[in-house]
Amino acid sequence: VPGRSFPPTAPPVTTSASTLPENLELKDDLLKHMKESPLFSDRLSDKSSHAYEAFLWLGSTPNFDELDEFHRLQRYGLATFYISTSPDANYPWKISESWNSGEHECEWFGVSCEDNNTVTEISLPSNRLSGTIPPEIELVGLGNKLSTLILSGNNIGGKLAVQLGTLKHLEVLDLKANDFTGQIPPEIGELTKLTSLELQANELTGVMPPQICELRDGVLGELITDCDEEDPYSMVTCEIDSCCSECY
Repeated sequence: VPGRSFPPTAPPVTTSASTLPENLELKDDLLKHMKESPLFSDRLSDKSSHAYEAFLWLGSTPNFDELDEFHRLQRYGLATFYISTSPDANYPWKISESWNSGEHECEWFGVSCEDNNTVTEISLPSNRLSGTIPPEIELVGLGNKLSTLILSGNNIGGKLAVQLGTLKHLEVLDLKANDFTGQIPPEIGELTKLTSLELQANELTGVMPPQICELRDGVLGELITDCDEEDPYSMVTCEIDSCCSECY
């Protein structure tokens, strides 16, 4: 967050998730929103999942009753993201100021908000994130304000979450220099407001989806991935100019 500087911190000390009770009111809110998505409801029911751990944490926070349904969903999405990208207690985020604490999520390090405390930006470059991006990232965009997601220079791996394609107001998506694998999901091509998409320095493979290439006819000026034909470690096929703006 511009203008803010915090010392390195360890993750907040919380009660073990397994000892916390289920908040049935929160569960009803979440299931009502997730009723058309078996993936989300299955994750919420899986007591070994990060989604379930975030559910238990949120339902036990002292100010839970002060949150309306929208902010419960938004905070749940962020909490699941935090737990999913810091799965190893011996390898915490470099800076995790206020995350999964009693502070409002707009005060969490790297999070910016605007109208009605709606998240507009998550900026956590080179912050020692690991694990994976969870499907619940979709809930962070419910307010239709999230325009910037910067997670470059971390150690996040696994496949890119197809739910990134639901963040319709994203203008900047920077995931470079991580450990993502697999093919680039065509759902990202639904982000018609993107001006910059950086995917280079990962372990992605396959052909750049035509749905994403078509965004270059709109406002997407910067599209970078590992597509250098002379580099044996570049495993993405993407034509310069007709699709990618630069091959890394």
